[in-house]
Amino acid sequence: MEMRPSLSLETARLFLRPCKLQDLDAMHRIRIDPEIRRFLWDNDVISRAQAEAALRASLDSFKSERLGIWAISVKGSLEIIGFCGMRRTEDSGEVELLYGVRPEMAGRGIASEAAAAVLRYGLQQIGLGSIVARADEANLASVRVMQKIGMAFRRKYIEPGRVTVEYAIARNV
Repeated sequence: MEMRPSLSLETARLFLRPCKLQDLDAMHRIRIDPEIRRFLWDNDVISRAQAEAALRASLDSFKSERLGIWAISVKGSLEIIGFCGMRRTEDSGEVELLYGVRPEMAGRGIASEAAAAVLRYGLQQIGLGSIVARADEANLASVRVMQKIGMAFRRKYIEPGRVTVEYAIARNV
């Protein structure tokens, strides 16, 4: 099922569009990359079926709440270089920002540019009151993205095997 074009986002360099089932192979490759999975999936190599379930959950969430995962491409290219999006957390029901960029594209500000666009969409277009983001404390690149896009440190907590930091941003009313 195709998403409405109005859910596409653009930045100076990037085009973000809602992921679709045809993106499964590309999204699975990104999510099992060792540099991405070590923080995103606790270093588990997720199966294609798990990646498909995540993709289907995103499609359902776009339909019900206009939240989900966007595929990131450089303008003028169809190649998926990463993902960025929002989902409801299982623990608190808050809206959480998620992002990942292929390692060879890291360090170019792509994650920050995409995340800023998704934050604007969430806060301004659909009117969310706040958005959180979480990362392993050791994932310094992800922490820098949260800081760069204007999120503020909220708390630090210990989970089995890691320390997690949480940042948040609220809509200015």
